Amino acid sequence: TLICVGPVPNIAEALRREPRIAERARFVGMHGSLRKGYGGRDQIDAEYNVRADAKACQAALSAAWNITITPLDTCGLVHLTGEKYKKVRDSSDPVARAVIENYRIWAENKQTAEQRSSTLYDTVAVYLGLADDFCRMEQLRVRVDDQGYTRIDPAGKRMKVATAWKDMGAFEDWLIGRLTGPTAPPRQARGFRRLPVAEYVDRMKGGWIGQMAGVGWGGPTEFRWKGQIIPEDQIPTWKPEMINQFGQDDIYVEMTFLRTLELHGLGVSIRQAGIDFANSGYPLWHANDAGRTNLRAGIAPPDSGHPQFNSHADDIDYQIEADYSGLIAPGLPNTAIELGEIFGRLMNYGDGLYGGQFVGGMYAEAFFESDPVRIIKAGLACIPPQSQYAECIRDVMQWYRENPNDWQATWQKVEAKYQDNPAYRRFSCTGPQADFNIDAKINGAYIVMGLLYGGGDMDRTIIISTRCGQDSDCNPSNAAGVLGTVIGFEKLPDKFKSALNPEGKFSHTPYNFPILVEVCETLARQAVVRRGGRIETDAQGREVFVIPIEEPRPSGFEQCWEPGPIAHSRFTEDEMKQITAVAGIDLSEAINKFAPGWKIARCGPDMEPGFYREMGGRENVLLTHPLSREMGCAISRTAKLAAGREHRLSLTVGHDPRGDWQLIVKAGSDVLLTKTIGPETCRDGWVDVNVDLTPYAGREVELQLINQPTGWSWEAGRWARIALQSR
Repeated sequence: TLICVGPVPNIAEALRREPRIAERARFVGMHGSLRKGYGGRDQIDAEYNVRADAKACQAALSAAWNITITPLDTCGLVHLTGEKYKKVRDSSDPVARAVIENYRIWAENKQTAEQRSSTLYDTVAVYLGLADDFCRMEQLRVRVDDQGYTRIDPAGKRMKVATAWKDMGAFEDWLIGRLTGPTAPPRQARGFRRLPVAEYVDRMKGGWIGQMAGVGWGGPTEFRWKGQIIPEDQIPTWKPEMINQFGQDDIYVEMTFLRTLELHGLGVSIRQAGIDFANSGYPLWHANDAGRTNLRAGIAPPDSGHPQFNSHADDIDYQIEADYSGLIAPGLPNTAIELGEIFGRLMNYGDGLYGGQFVGGMYAEAFFESDPVRIIKAGLACIPPQSQYAECIRDVMQWYRENPNDWQATWQKVEAKYQDNPAYRRFSCTGPQADFNIDAKINGAYIVMGLLYGGGDMDRTIIISTRCGQDSDCNPSNAAGVLGTVIGFEKLPDKFKSALNPEGKFSHTPYNFPILVEVCETLARQAVVRRGGRIETDAQGREVFVIPIEEPRPSGFEQCWEPGPIAHSRFTEDEMKQITAVAGIDLSEAINKFAPGWKIARCGPDMEPGFYREMGGRENVLLTHPLSREMGCAISRTAKLAAGREHRLSLTVGHDPRGDWQLIVKAGSDVLLTKTIGPETCRDGWVDVNVDLTPYAGREVELQLINQPTGWSWEAGRWARIALQSR
């Protein structure tokens, strides 16, 4: 690759002497002005590098090589100011110091040199020699005229042009990193590993398929066996169509994180991540649910995941959705760790956070390593060694060495220490004595057991992780995802690929499988460059990631049962305005059809809420569902009840034949009625309910009718009549 950041008379002369050099090289230049001129103005300029020797530039930009240019449209906009400039100006890195010393000598205004950079035209061309993810790239035909203008012309030379910025802030962060040292190899890198981009994509696809296979195969067993090994004859038979797991929370929750990264870049703030997660529309449980509820209530991260506000902070949640963090970070453990600090903090703390960082670290290494022991050690290097989570994984590895052919012997040891010993269940959400155990540690042990005893076989890995019990769809999903990354999509058995529906949409996301793969590749390109790597083209024209080898830097040590202080983090008023999903799904049209004047809030998406012309033998029925296990769906209105008259609320309500729910009627803060609506209280699925409102005559009162869950099974409320009656 030839990078040119000035006039090109020497290049023109080289081409005159030997035109064939253009066939064996790539040209990247800081040249031209296509839609914007100097300073971003909406008029093109004859850019200096072109007009200084227009004839030479005509020769260079019409030669046979593959051409990429950054015109003033992009390179003319780059300056470092404020805190970003200070990072370079005040850096102790020798490269940054040399740059600033020379800038101070060069700058005519010495005060300016202390406050901001000059326009950093050339840096964009250097960046385009490595990657182009931060820019909007267009394929345009361009010619150079005799006055030194670059013109878009159908007869011109076809070239790749950075016409606008997709994320100039991310570029500036990358540039600062390269100048100040933390991500700039080779000073801190121990070397590099090379990974062809096509191989990366194949392995990343294999990782996603592994997740889908693991959760699909183990799904029917989830939490049915607690503190027990699942009998072999209770493991479902795999069917190829089971791969289409588009509705699994084990999969689609992490796609919320990918979407945030896609929209806001790898430098996204934890607060923006929290806003996006708060706006998610799917049902959640445990730490995810508690964290999102906190976010919607204005408790910003990291406090949303802190044990003071989240009694599930040691649960499995971030662990089951951290796969993305390694799949977009090949060979980059610190990226996986940092993503945990952004997204894992939304709902977890301590071991709950470390479980996700451990999983992300294993994925990152699986692009280069096939030995499960080494992959597990790479994951362990990403978390504090004194944590109980790290202790648990080390224990499993030791017990594997003692019983390499008997996974059930290791399971018994795990059960004795991490299920039955209260010292290792000090923050279990259901208490230390419960058979149900959704703690990250024990379920992390079952992931590792699948990898160790599975012997590189996908079936055996999934089956062993599943048969360990507890969260027996999430654990094989993690294990099979790591193994799928090792194997790669093309080498996976056909039974895991043949029935994949490429157009199937992952629930609550804009992604199908091909779009998911494309988004991950884009983010991986950014991650490699952001960590100080680069993207090269080899002799065969194939793109190759050149990835610096990093020493993992784990997060600080913390424990849920002895947590550190809270951050007192709260969303601002403006941030709260961005959180729009508090009320659940929008049923305004349905309630207007059913009961004009009433409104509805906090309706969950389960069981297809809405207005139905007929249901359960009744016409014109409204179906609602609670938002979560704790939060019911509320139908409400403000009613002005005339003085001197009798008033009542008349309802006809019903239930799904498979479940029940609790009806709560409130007037202001007064609870007027609490009644179970189910088979024991209804006839043919329906019951009439009347509530006396006469005590509120002469007053304006807020009425609430709440579809409150009694558990979490078929909790839909059916409403055939809501009427206010007076006489």
